[in-house]
Amino acid sequence: MRFLLLTFGLLLPQLGWAQLFGGGFADGSYILSDSRLIRLQGQLKLQSSSKLVVKNEAGKNLAFTPYEVCSFRIGSQKYVTAGGFHVIGGIGGVDIDRAFVQQLDSGVVVLLRYDYSVGTPTMNAWGGMSGGGGWGLSTFLLSGSSIPGVTAAQASPYSSSGKKFREAVRPYFAGRPDLQKLLDTKRINANNLAAAVHAFNTNSPFTAAALNLY
Repeated sequence: MRFLLLTFGLLLPQLGWAQLFGGGFADGSYILSDSRLIRLQGQLKLQSSSKLVVKNEAGKNLAFTPYEVCSFRIGSQKYVTAGGFHVIGGIGGVDIDRAFVQQLDSGVVVLLRYDYSVGTPTMNAWGGMSGGGGWGLSTFLLSGSSIPGVTAAQASPYSSSGKKFREAVRPYFAGRPDLQKLLDTKRINANNLAAAVHAFNTNSPFTAAALNLY
């Protein structure tokens, strides 16, 4: 029973993933990669991590890839493009060349989140394998703090603060031994990482309320 509760708790963020890619159009703005000084307005819908749909004034839907759009906003949420990282999922994981990611915080450390789906093959009555839908996963991406490139920090299906997750995040908390200690003792995890990064960027305490985000 404890294992089932833990698994269900780790799947809760996936409900947000389903809403992220399953909603309708909303007011927003976007900046094209080849004209970065111009922000365009429109009705936007993020269809997947590799497809942004914009409804123009004529009611026509225009589809853009992460190579064509460098950033956009939908409501209060900001998205940028990122690439050159590896995520788990499937056999051996996947190398991501470029994708739309949500920006959760910025400053000395920039925190992004890459949301994506993984298919689940099923076995039919004849022993063959076929597609059986999929589920959503999320990977945090960190950059800045004098560390080159982008670092992927991904929790496992069994723990929100596994060893690889802690090792990926720890260098970004350099100069904040309080945050590093909380990370080492698993009190900072995938569920409250955004609050921890914000505390780092603003040089403010990591509150007890954030520690209760399990």
